[in-house]
Amino acid sequence: MLKALVTSQSLRQRPAVCLGLAYLGFCLILRLILLGLSASTVSWGWSTLGAFLTGALFDAFMASMFALPLTWLGASLPLRSSATRPSLLLLTFFSLGLWFLAFFKVSELLFWNEFTVRFNFIAVDYLVYTTEVVANIHQSYPMPLILGGITLFVVAVFYFFCRHGLFAPVSQPQGFLGGRWGWPLALSGVFLAGLVSAGWVGGREARGRSLESTPLE
Repeated sequence: MLKALVTSQSLRQRPAVCLGLAYLGFCLILRLILLGLSASTVSWGWSTLGAFLTGALFDAFMASMFALPLTWLGASLPLRSSATRPSLLLLTFFSLGLWFLAFFKVSELLFWNEFTVRFNFIAVDYLVYTTEVVANIHQSYPMPLILGGITLFVVAVFYFFCRHGLFAPVSQPQGFLGGRWGWPLALSGVFLAGLVSAGWVGGREARGRSLESTPLE
């Protein structure tokens, strides 16, 4: 099924599609690990399932955002650069994206190990006091081993996608999303819908706070 999905995409869009799929896979693995680590404190029920599904929807949105720049880059390349296989430029950004996303998820796991929460305001402090935080991380964790492990994992993921159609001939029919501009336009629509939804929710919360702070006459 995965290979059929990948090979139905144009060669210029395959790295972006694979990057989005990889991010979803990374998120699923991380959520299952964190769920297992907190199994003794989780109230197993519909609320947990609902939170898991809500998180999955958020992961899908973020996957589309991470893949969006690569879809536009792929659509903008000349036809000859991706006529028989994805271009070297796309594969380079795909590989760098895989490494960054894997590093990001490992960072979340280490953050959970320290604070038993996912990224929050404490992570912002980490960005503000970068020098001190980096020094503390180097003292607390075997960073060469962790970075080397991430790199080997990314190589394995890249090989996995190669085995599942990254370089295979394009199957027919491709459909709208399998064409040159399908994914860029579709994901741009998702991005705009997300902005509108965020603005609407933020506006409602702002109006609610305004009403709460207004004294009754």
